[in-house]
Amino acid sequence: MKLKLENTLVRALGPGDYYDSIVRRLVLRVRGKARRYVIRYRKGTVTKRFVLGDATVLSLAEARKRAKKKLGQVDDDGDPQAEKVAERQAAKTGTVAALAVRFVADQGKRWRPKTQTEFERLLEREILPEFGSQRPEDVKRGDVRLWMKAIAETRPTTANRAFEVLRRAYSWAVEEELLQGSPLVGLKKPYEEEPRERTFTDAELVRILAAAPGTTYGGVIPLIVWTGVRSHEARSARWQDIDVRRHVWTIPAKYAKRSRKARAAPRTVPLNAPSLELLRELGCRDIGWVFPAPTRACDTCAEPGHVGKATHPVTVVRRRSGVADFRLHDVRRTVGQRIADEWGTGRMHLALGHARGKLADTYAPAPALRLAREALDWWGEELGALVGTESEAKGRTR
Repeated sequence: MKLKLENTLVRALGPGDYYDSIVRRLVLRVRGKARRYVIRYRKGTVTKRFVLGDATVLSLAEARKRAKKKLGQVDDDGDPQAEKVAERQAAKTGTVAALAVRFVADQGKRWRPKTQTEFERLLEREILPEFGSQRPEDVKRGDVRLWMKAIAETRPTTANRAFEVLRRAYSWAVEEELLQGSPLVGLKKPYEEEPRERTFTDAELVRILAAAPGTTYGGVIPLIVWTGVRSHEARSARWQDIDVRRHVWTIPAKYAKRSRKARAAPRTVPLNAPSLELLRELGCRDIGWVFPAPTRACDTCAEPGHVGKATHPVTVVRRRSGVADFRLHDVRRTVGQRIADEWGTGRMHLALGHARGKLADTYAPAPALRLAREALDWWGEELGALVGTESEAKGRTR
């Protein structure tokens, strides 16, 4: 209904939409007790509405003044409602730094401790220095592409990891309706990684074991060699989880890397003779870390107290052993490959603690432990014989 609105009439009208006959597209909307001035306009084929204010507070004269201003923006190809939505979203998200805080707070509880530590490190060192002070919606695809290329020139793997963290943060924000879109859509990782396949020879493993003592990983590296566990599993080993009498080490779920479906389950590692001997040499105790940090604190580990992730001991072992491309995870791959060659891939998966099917975990835990123990006992005897032979040979030459 089109009326020449007056202040007294505005207060008296019943529910409905009333168009002002003076300012075209100005509408009084009455819904129950709510009375609002709005403007209606079209953008393409879509009819939009923009609220000017409460009609019980805003005078008709001020409503007409605001309507003319906003409709002028529409005539100049503006979109007041879209701008209002964008402003609200900006108020919710603030800067990229603020968005990152909300992203970690909401999603961090779903991540493994190691994943959260790595994501926070990449945010702090790579992402926020570049984009932290910007509004999320102001970050352009070209900005992201140039940022990735700059990192990839010297640190291609880091560029890939940082890209993935930023991509996840934006995807989360879009899913939570904090943003309308992501500038990373359509972009690919800047560096195509090739899977590493390096395994060590028997002679290299013997040299690696001989080079480890005296470093902060003096016990960590041998434990990985004898059991095939992951680096963070070895570094976070606790005496209370090790049963020397039963020859088993139960890694709590929060330290063991598992699939999402099996994340709540701990992992049981059979201890062979060389690993037991190593633990006895370290001095078995009832509580505490097997490998405590030298300063009794650790900035990079998930829980303070145990030795953290470090490059220096690995570098020292490379130099001492002569294995120039030595990496800790290559040891685990080597153990798995040797067991697979001798016992098959099924036994290898059991020995290395790879995730299994739900039925297998429920109905056949004991056979799985027995099969894994047989494989790791064989490995301990196989490599142990070579280490013993090497030690005897060195003793005879002295």
